[in-house]
Amino acid sequence: MNRIHYTAILASAALAVSIPGILNAQDRAEQRGQDRSGRVVIEGQQEGQAGEPMMLSEEKLQMWFEHAASGNQYEIQAAELAKERIQEPRVQQMADMLMRDHQMANDMLREQAETAGVTISDTPELTPVYQAKLDELEEKEGEEFTTAYVFGLDAGHRMTILHCNWAKNNVTNPEVLAYIDATLPKIEGHHQKIHQHANMLAGMEPDARPAAGDMKDMDHGDMEDGMDDDREERGNMGGNSGGGTGGGN
Repeated sequence: MNRIHYTAILASAALAVSIPGILNAQDRAEQRGQDRSGRVVIEGQQEGQAGEPMMLSEEKLQMWFEHAASGNQYEIQAAELAKERIQEPRVQQMADMLMRDHQMANDMLREQAETAGVTISDTPELTPVYQAKLDELEEKEGEEFTTAYVFGLDAGHRMTILHCNWAKNNVTNPEVLAYIDATLPKIEGHHQKIHQHANMLAGMEPDARPAAGDMKDMDHGDMEDGMDDDREERGNMGGNSGGGTGGGN
């Protein structure tokens, strides 16, 4: 199995310790049922409705703080690597910004963790997923490194924004919400700058968004065929990977 597929498997496993995964995996266990499609729903709610916001358990809260600290540490180490390998002034400035702001974010995270009775390291270890991403970056040079780094930042910050907004509507732990309220504006500012540069690298207008025309023109049969192909590919990857996906937790 090639390295890209292996990293994709690890990335999917990482979602198990994102906020939605942490909350839905256990804290709602006594309340949950399944709708006709097999999705988890909260007992008594209509299909399509969101569940009531809930408090993360002590164990889940520890997992969340550790994962958030690891994410900040990855951004710091990746930015340090970018400063060594990319001489372009705009990327150098971007890396400086990320190193500074994610270090501040980890300092703030430790304060909120202490308030919540959780201990996290001053030098957080990277989760297997983040370590795999950093290892992959370290193997690249020149333009290949630049595009991998900037495109990865663009996608990663967009996912973080989505997870933070999800948490604001689904989690009631005051320490989690305080950290998100303090850092989300910075994350959104980072993403705006990163997205513009990613578009420029891709030959697009700086403020362009992905076109929806291809999806709009695709009929339902084409979408089902694509989903079947994706399921088959994931099945093949799962067969090749054995039990390796558990490392993302």
